[in-house]
Amino acid sequence: MPTAMSRSGVWREPARGDVVYPGLAALPGLEQVRAMLVGRAPPPPVARLTGRRMIEASFGSATYVLPATDWMLGPKGVVHSGLLAFLADGALIATVVSALPPRVLCTTAELSMTFLGTPPLAGGDIAARGELVHLDHEMGLAQVFVRDAHDRLVAHGTSRCSVFPPIADSIELPVPPGSPRNPSSIPPIPICDLCRLSIANGRRKTATASTGCEVGCVARCRVRRSTS
Repeated sequence: MPTAMSRSGVWREPARGDVVYPGLAALPGLEQVRAMLVGRAPPPPVARLTGRRMIEASFGSATYVLPATDWMLGPKGVVHSGLLAFLADGALIATVVSALPPRVLCTTAELSMTFLGTPPLAGGDIAARGELVHLDHEMGLAQVFVRDAHDRLVAHGTSRCSVFPPIADSIELPVPPGSPRNPSSIPPIPICDLCRLSIANGRRKTATASTGCEVGCVARCRVRRSTS
């Protein structure tokens, strides 16, 4: 018997987004992550579906946010714990990738989550900030702190990533037209001083009606234009 969801036609819509192109692996890990941050690499379909996006990246650290919309709620009326793990995994894998050399890939081998207190309600963004703990030629280890829109720590997680041997130089990594071929082709990321400080301290600020975001700072506050 068809369900209400299947009758709605939501799942019959064509997927939007794309997978990462092979040529991205030719860049150092941090430049790969920055390419995704500034939109030079396409967001995957799952990011288009959920709204998960990267808002900060540096060597050994990455921050993702996820809008806590009503679509993210479970049967108890709070954000489903699986969505928190999904958000955390994005920050964790990007954190490890940010420290890898060119032509070296990794994948999540183990993910562990601890959920703290009452899960978040709908409203605002949930942020996950990853920190690199260890990296060698076989394994990467990272931890993540997940905070709700009120800066409340709602989950902590760790991830062990398997690091693969380098891709041989003899293997061509195709790059689509207009995509970055070297680090210098990726523009620097503007970010306001308050957001930079917030990221460094592992905290988020509450957005206000008078502020917004030009590139997706951790607090979603706009870099003030010199003409304002």
